[in-house]
Amino acid sequence: MLYGVLDDLAVPSFKQPKLYHLSPYLGAPLRAAGRDILAFFMGDMRQEPGRDPNCTYSRCIRQTLYKVSKAEDWKAKHGIWFGQRADVGTEDYSGLLARSNFCFVLPGDGYSPRLEDSILHGCIPIIIMDGVQDKDGRKVLWGGTPYEDMFGPEGWCNAKKPKFMCPCRMDGMSGQLCDGVVEQTCVNQCTGHGVCNQGFCK
Repeated sequence: MLYGVLDDLAVPSFKQPKLYHLSPYLGAPLRAAGRDILAFFMGDMRQEPGRDPNCTYSRCIRQTLYKVSKAEDWKAKHGIWFGQRADVGTEDYSGLLARSNFCFVLPGDGYSPRLEDSILHGCIPIIIMDGVQDKDGRKVLWGGTPYEDMFGPEGWCNAKKPKFMCPCRMDGMSGQLCDGVVEQTCVNQCTGHGVCNQGFCK
């Protein structure tokens, strides 16, 4: 059965706050050593014999990157930690995200909440996932906003009264005065338009 924009309810992903306990954006102290992992992903790779013989899980994206990362020794050569729990060690997931500069956002059986994981830890997301829809059923066009509208002198991030309203609506509030409540989270949404408190503007 396929998701129908007009028929089905899309519920935003939710994780308990304790899963973000080492995020510097949610009150954890900054690491003295800084971010020492270039890029990071940890998740199911379906590597067990016979588990996913046709490589359909994750559209075979995770599996392909996993094989290349192992063959090219990304962890030792480049500081790119990619794999299952056994590949990255026993360190807390939140801690690994907080140590990482970039985080892969890859599908599993469908949309991946790794985007929220990345953003809430200040890790720049590397999105490899097409055909994604937001909670209102619209296709997400990553990077579709012109640079000037975001970062120019009259852009969302710099002007007190920007000429462009950020359509992202992903950190709990939207609107020029950050007074319209919405349901998700987004990096930089509060810049110059309120104070960010645990992912929401106030």
